[in-house]
Amino acid sequence: MKQSIRNLIIFSMLFGVSVTGHAQSVTPLATTEVIPTTAASPVVTATSTTTTTTTTSTQTVFDVFYAQMAAEQAAIAKQAEAEAEAQANAQKLAAGMQLAFKYCPFLQESNAQKARKGIADIGKKAAEQADDAKSKDPSISQNGKQEIAQDKQSADLGKACEIFMKDGGETGSAGAVVLAEVRENKSAFDGKRLKDIAKLCPNYSKMSEEKKNLFWVWTMMSIAKVESSCDPGAENKDAPHGTAYGLFQLGKDQCDGADLKDKVENTKCAVRKLASELAERKTLIASTATGKNGNTNWAAICEGNAKECGRNGDSVQKTKALISQFGACGGRVSSNDDNSAKGEEKAEAKPKGKRSPSGKPQKPQKKAIEPQVT
Repeated sequence: MKQSIRNLIIFSMLFGVSVTGHAQSVTPLATTEVIPTTAASPVVTATSTTTTTTTTSTQTVFDVFYAQMAAEQAAIAKQAEAEAEAQANAQKLAAGMQLAFKYCPFLQESNAQKARKGIADIGKKAAEQADDAKSKDPSISQNGKQEIAQDKQSADLGKACEIFMKDGGETGSAGAVVLAEVRENKSAFDGKRLKDIAKLCPNYSKMSEEKKNLFWVWTMMSIAKVESSCDPGAENKDAPHGTAYGLFQLGKDQCDGADLKDKVENTKCAVRKLASELAERKTLIASTATGKNGNTNWAAICEGNAKECGRNGDSVQKTKALISQFGACGGRVSSNDDNSAKGEEKAEAKPKGKRSPSGKPQKPQKKAIEPQVT
């Protein structure tokens, strides 16, 4: 636009001025014309002169300005045409990318990851709200909550484990995560497939769907109690595969970058890993704790010697005892400590009779037979 204004000013100033070419004369050329004569008349020759004049064309400044404006307009039109072509190509590319995203899952991965992260954040916030003392879980019946409350009173789980189940029977943040994951992976947590559930929980097959789900929340709480005392900040730097973190003592390489110090993320990873294990070995209690080929990651559910289950190979007995305290199961499994205590009680109660000063029981004396008088 600035260029056009400048040209218009120049045109205004110089309009009417013309450039005229000079005239150039050409030297006359003489021509001789022969006049035909008869035989009787003499030959007469006439000479005439022709003058040719050449004049250059005249070009005004207006013609120059017009040509320049025409060139600029042509350039603008060409640029507009190029932009239109580029826009059309962009639209074609966008349409092609939309088809690619639609039919190629690999290209959808980044968007899917964002969507999953958004959903996970919403789920995490909802789960954390469950730790509020006033929070209520509408998915659990009032009867179910009352039974949980009674079981919590008799079980030695401690205050920390309320992030799984509160004393009033409501689920805490970790318990809400377990409940959601179990409901989503019903096939993995189907007790009918697990060969040892009948021993751990004799009434499992008779329970309602709700109680079965709550049984798994109780089970995960029992594992966390043995593994970390239900402490989300627990760390074990002496774990076989590097430092173990959180409620379920998991390693960083086991949970795809999850924040293992976060109770919600740690629990979610643990439930999914357990679901994967159960699908392979068909029992809750494993025989080895290698974490491979269906074996468990936790000594708390590994029943074997120290080599197979780690230094805390006897911790499974504590887990089993806690699991059995879920009232709906209808049975109680004693831990090794309880068994040994009962054994000591029996040993102390076995000797009968009076004790001598040395502490040894005295043998009962036989009555003397009195002679009969006849």
